[in-house]
Amino acid sequence: MAFFLLESDRKEAASVYISVAVRLSAALGVTQGFVEERGKRIFWTLYVLDRWLSYLLGRPPTILDEAIQLPLPADAPSLPPAAGLKAHISLSRISGQIVSSQLYHPSPWRQSGDDSVLSTDTAISMLDQWLHSLPQSLRLSPEGLSNDAATCMLHMHHNQLNILALRPSLLSMVKNSLLPQSPSSSVHSNIPPSYARDCLAAAERNMRLGRHVATLHRPRRLLHTGLHFIFNAVLCFFLQSLTASADDGSSAAAREVKFAIELFDREAQTGNMYGMTCSRVLQELQSLASRVQNRSATPMDVDQVFEEIGQSPAWHAVPESSGDAALFDEVVSWMEKDWAAYNMDL
Repeated sequence: MAFFLLESDRKEAASVYISVAVRLSAALGVTQGFVEERGKRIFWTLYVLDRWLSYLLGRPPTILDEAIQLPLPADAPSLPPAAGLKAHISLSRISGQIVSSQLYHPSPWRQSGDDSVLSTDTAISMLDQWLHSLPQSLRLSPEGLSNDAATCMLHMHHNQLNILALRPSLLSMVKNSLLPQSPSSSVHSNIPPSYARDCLAAAERNMRLGRHVATLHRPRRLLHTGLHFIFNAVLCFFLQSLTASADDGSSAAAREVKFAIELFDREAQTGNMYGMTCSRVLQELQSLASRVQNRSATPMDVDQVFEEIGQSPAWHAVPESSGDAALFDEVVSWMEKDWAAYNMDL
């Protein structure tokens, strides 16, 4: 039921079902290992969904990792191979740590040297280690693709976490580009420039995988997770298009946005409300980017850009229940909480 609700873009309701299931599992002793292999896999699937909804909603997970004593899934004769689920579990653990560090403001009782505050370097190192530890059956081809849609989605999730960890640097690059050019206007020079490039590289990988998965899924509709990954990748290209140095990549970014809009329109034709909302929002963002570039001589900042997004009629064109409000919150989250991860004083 929770998975159905998630695919219907009813994340709040899905979160309630998952939370109840996880707490019931804990009450029955599942988290302490009192369960057979099939039940073990059911709980770990709940764990993955709980961490995913925690990421989507920006909320703490239902259960802490330290409270789980249940062993990881193991191969069994009557069950599918456990490698894929184990990879998702490991990635979900990293996701939980990144979300806690990047999406929440540090608590007042935390010290500046507190190890519980995950640094960007540590997050990227954990993601790289996860990628290198994958079994051969879950790796991509030398071209960065796979004919197994589930494997592609697994790697898109990995790329999305890279984007989540690195996007403050991309925002910093945009901030510097939109400010008046003067020695005192440059901000956050302590952020390595390579972070922004790595963020865009992760977005490019997800767009390439998204194109491939779209061909594998025809005529079926894409899952909510796949559409979410593509939408966030396109946001990276949208931000890149706002920078003064984006001339060389502007045409490539425009192609990515065009593909995404066409994909979301196709999904909308199947009754996918999330795809319909994403398409409308991307078209409005594309129009906004053109307006910003046309008046590039006028100093602007990122706050103004996102304020214009919030005032756009596109956000109020359909009822709130369709997901527009949640999607707007997601776009604005690129500006709001991420700055705190780098002690950005805006």
